[in-house]
Amino acid sequence: ISEETFSLDLKADKLQHQVERVVAAAPDAVILTGSPPHPFSVLVDHLRRGGYTGLICAQNSQDPRLLGELGAVADGVFYVGGHAPDEARSQYFESLKARYLDLADEWSEEAETKLYALEFILACLRHAGPYALEETSVLYGTLAGIQFEDPFFEERRMIQVTGGIEENEPWQILIPVRISKMSGGEPFLVEESHRAI
Repeated sequence: ISEETFSLDLKADKLQHQVERVVAAAPDAVILTGSPPHPFSVLVDHLRRGGYTGLICAQNSQDPRLLGELGAVADGVFYVGGHAPDEARSQYFESLKARYLDLADEWSEEAETKLYALEFILACLRHAGPYALEETSVLYGTLAGIQFEDPFFEERRMIQVTGGIEENEPWQILIPVRISKMSGGEPFLVEESHRAI
């Protein structure tokens, strides 16, 4: 395992030198951490054009449209993100997405995560009662053991909350996280599991 720091601010020759070092090392996989979608797709392009043919993974959410623009160059790229089948979605989710699209024109890959964060806040407020709007410290008493029904899917499933002072961990909600793979310029869902955010 070795580490490189890639930056699109580097001069072209320095970036090319870093790519050459990665290609010469012939790693089984390159994991690009903390890279926003546009720089990630540029780095994928540099790595592929530099001769790297192995797996490229992103630790965070990426934009499949940007990767799709790379065509076959993006084959073998794995990233956090992806869509559940439309038929699995609730009417509530479809309504929220439609209102989001009225404001934003296109769906953000991170919008769903933010919707879960909003639902978590709303669930806490419903559980604590209206007084929590005036006195937010009341919310902390509601967090232990709280769970709420996932409002974004037709099939009933519960969203768990973990952490807290007793566990010496930050409060987190366990939401569906999807891993997708690019193939032929298209994203394909590989796995879905619940992870803490």
